Amino acid sequence: MASVLSNGFEVTVEASFVPSHEFSEQFFELVNWSASGRCRRTSQGCAELEMCLSETDWNNAESVLASTKGIIDVIHGKNVSKQVKNVKRLYDLL
Repeated sequence: MASVLSNGFEVTVEASFVPSHEFSEQFFELVNWSASGRCRRTSQGCAELEMCLSETDWNNAESVLASTKGIIDVIHGKNVSKQVKNVKRLYDLL
């Protein structure tokens, strides 16, 4: 939060980060549905991603980086080229 005094008026700005509402859909569009692994669009995969996103403090850079690293670690646990359709687009999304 920041306050600025301008011409006798005090202006207060509050901002926070929130994940895109389309993040999960965009994420699963990049994952190969026929590949095995935890990041597939199954009820378990969706639940794991939603849990990861809900546990992230979007106003804390370390929390955001930890969540991103966690997702990358899960994907790299398998052959990433088989798990993800377009690795560059995935990294751009993350």
